[in-house]
Amino acid sequence: MTPDLGGKRLELVKDLLPEAHRVAVLWNAANPYSALVFKETERAARTLEIELQSLEVQAPADFDGALDAATRQHTDALITVEDPLTIDHRTKIAEFAIDKRLPTIPASRCLRMLEDSYPTVRTRASS
Repeated sequence: MTPDLGGKRLELVKDLLPEAHRVAVLWNAANPYSALVFKETERAARTLEIELQSLEVQAPADFDGALDAATRQHTDALITVEDPLTIDHRTKIAEFAIDKRLPTIPASRCLRMLEDSYPTVRTRASS
């Protein structure tokens, strides 16, 4: 994912869900590249007048708290930043999104891996 794709993904959320006002971004704060993507996403959020919620993770133990925060703060949609940590936890993220019926734009590589491993993810997500 190039840094400006964070903003493009946010635009896609706005196009698909015009009523979305609060979007969470799940990203690895220990990865400088992820931080750059998040910064670009913040810039786009200001332009699109979307409240951005930062869900920072740095270790596997951080995911439960980050995803719980998305629920507590009534997030309208979720974007994940592609990173080895988020890719390793793609199943947890997908199951959370499906369970909460939370529209999600996963990192592209995560989506391809999930579709290969769990063909029902695409079917369940689109229903």
